Formats: sequence, structure tokens, C-alpha cells
Amino acid sequence: MIHVLMPTRNKPEEIQRVCSEIKGSECRLWLYVANDDPRLNEYKSLQLPDMATVVYGEPLGFSRGINHLASLASQDQFATMLMRAEDDFYFKPGWDKKYRDAAWQDGIFMIWCNYVLKGPDSEPHTAAIGINWYKTLGWFSLPGVQHWYCDNVLREIAERIGRSKYIPAPMIVHEHNPSDPRKCGHGNEIYAKDKIRYIDWQQNEKADTCDKLRLAILNHNA
Repeated sequence: MIHVLMPTRNKPEEIQRVCSEIKGSECRLWLYVANDDPRLNEYKSLQLPDMATVVYGEPLGFSRGINHLASLASQDQFATMLMRAEDDFYFKPGWDKKYRDAAWQDGIFMIWCNYVLKGPDSEPHTAAIGINWYKTLGWFSLPGVQHWYCDNVLREIAERIGRSKYIPAPMIVHEHNPSDPRKCGHGNEIYAKDKIRYIDWQQNEKADTCDKLRLAILNHNA
């Protein structure tokens, strides 16, 4: 079972669309809505399918929201992978099967697809990680960052341990519009702080992170 983790803000109509697109997929949708969202009441009035769970709470930002949802979703005994997603993603039929077919059986991997805007050498914005990857590290998005660099971290880890799988088909399309006034802005100050945290991880934690996953692979396959 794929658990789709989607912090959302100011876009309740997009959630209705996402639910219609993933209907029939082998997945569950987890939404995080901050209690200061300007359209909070509209989110609460949505008629969502049983496969969708909405979590309300304090403003966390994207990365912390992903990690909070991951901690909840990972408790499902049937979870096989956790996938980060945004509320302007469009899911094409069969996306879930593509991801499942690409998975390693030991649950330690990172899978992502061509989402049209970029190719295989860019950040994996449609990344899913295996459930045992998450349980080994205890986080999806690098702790300490607010919005940026979590995709870079996932790709660097996966490539270092030989567990990166790129699906060339555009199974998930990102309709990001940076001029959309509904988007929550991410200023230069946040970017600069996240960059410092990312560089610190590269220099001081990356090797240990990869070693933990390598050891988990050996233990799962012993």
C-alpha cells in the first residue's frame, strides 16, 4: 500500500480533484492542513473518500508536514512505501502500479518518475521511499529544513546505496505555477537557512545516513 503524504494550503478544490484521480489506486492519501489556513472551513466541509485522512494542526511548513504525516502513515501494517506529494500534482491512471513494480522487496529504496518539467538528473519531486527506509532513519524529509533540499537528500542517499529507480514515464505531472497567488511564498531567508542545513548534512551526516541503510539492507536480506 502506497501512502501519499500531501501537506496542502489554500487549495481545497485541488484536493477534491486529487481524490478523483487516485480513486481505485492502491494507496491512501494523508493531508495536512494548518489551523491558520485562510480556507480552513472549506477543507473541513470537503466530502472525501475513506482512503483520505485529514490531519489538522499548527502551521508546520512543507517538510515538517511531510514528516508528521509519515510518522502517522508508517503505523499502518500494510504500508509498503511513503510518497511525498503536492496539491498541484496530477496523477495518471496506473501510476501506483508503476511504483509498486519498481520496488525492492526489502523496502529500502527510492522511486520517482518523470513529471514532465525535468528529467532524470534533476530533483526527485515525485519521490517515494520504501517503508523500511523510513523506519531505519525515522524521517522522510531531512530534519531541520523548512521547504528546500529534501529531494536532493533523497536522491543522494538512494544513488549512494544503489537503490534509486527512475520511471521515465510521466505518471505524475506537476502543474506548479510560481505566479499563483494562492501558493505559500518561500523567501530567500528560508532558502538560505535550508542550504546551510543541507550542506551540514552532506559534510557531517550523509555517510552515517547511508551506512544505516546499507546495514538495514544486509539485515533484511540475511
